[in-house]
Amino acid sequence: MTAAVTVRPATIEDAPALALLVAALRAHQNDPIGHLNETALRRDGFGEDPEFSILIAEREQRPIGYALFTESYEPAFAARGLYLADLYIRPEARRSGAGRALVGAVAAEAHRRERRFVWWTSITGNAEAHAFYAALGAVTQEIRAHVLGLDAFDRLADAHAAAAAGPASA
Repeated sequence: MTAAVTVRPATIEDAPALALLVAALRAHQNDPIGHLNETALRRDGFGEDPEFSILIAEREQRPIGYALFTESYEPAFAARGLYLADLYIRPEARRSGAGRALVGAVAAEAHRRERRFVWWTSITGNAEAHAFYAALGAVTQEIRAHVLGLDAFDRLADAHAAAAAGPASA
C-alpha cells in the first residue's frame, strides 16, 4: 500500500528541497534554471512580506511536489483569486493524488482568503497535465501569454523613464 500524501505550508527550512523541485520543473519545461534558487526562495517566499506562498506535498515525510501561488485579480468579474504559478510533482509520484491534493489545498487557501478562483497556465503540448486539469473540472481557455522581460523590459522601461523626465536641462 502506498503511503498517504500530505500537504502543508512550506517553511524557510524547506528552501533546499524546494530549490531542487523548482529546478526539476524548469528543466521539464525547458525554462531557464537557477533563477528561483534557494537564496531567491528564502528572500522572496518567506519573511514579513513574501511575494508568493508555497505548499509542499510529502509522502513519508519526503517532498514529492509543490505549488507556488500569488494573489490575483480579474477585472472582468471584479473578483479576487489566486494565480497558481508553479505546480510540480516528481515523475515517480505522479498519479499518487499529490497533484489533486496540492490544487485542492490552493483552492481551500483561496476560499479561506475569501477569494473566488484559482487560475494557471500550462504549456500547449502538455497533454498529461491538460487531462489532469480537465479531470479536476477546470475550464480551458485558449490564451496567449506575453512576457516583457530581460533586455526588452530594460529598454522599454528606460526609454519611458527618459521620455517622462523630459529634455535634460543644461
